[in-house]
Amino acid sequence: MKNFAAMSKYCYNNPQAKVSDSRGNNYGFKIKTDTYIFYLRCILNQGDYNLYCYAYDRSRLEKALPSLAEPKPTLAERLEAGKRKAAEHHKPDNSTQKSKKREGLE
Repeated sequence: MKNFAAMSKYCYNNPQAKVSDSRGNNYGFKIKTDTYIFYLRCILNQGDYNLYCYAYDRSRLEKALPSLAEPKPTLAERLEAGKRKAAEHHKPDNSTQKSKKREGLE
């Protein structure tokens, strides 16, 4: 984040951080340390304010918003879970075929 070019490159290399809004080129990042949580908002429009940094005391923020303390699945984990769910949804139901065979219907 040392300059606009470096910030732009980092944002474009992390497309999962893109934030949808009317301006289009916004990215958001969360950085956790033992003591603080930082939220960075990067706006890739030349001539605009390009970086906002919000800093919070981690223990107070997590106490006020307990859901922030829960670990969130990564993008790769969410994609894998989606693939598993889709595969389970498309499995043929063998129980119907087995019951038909037992009844002599097939």
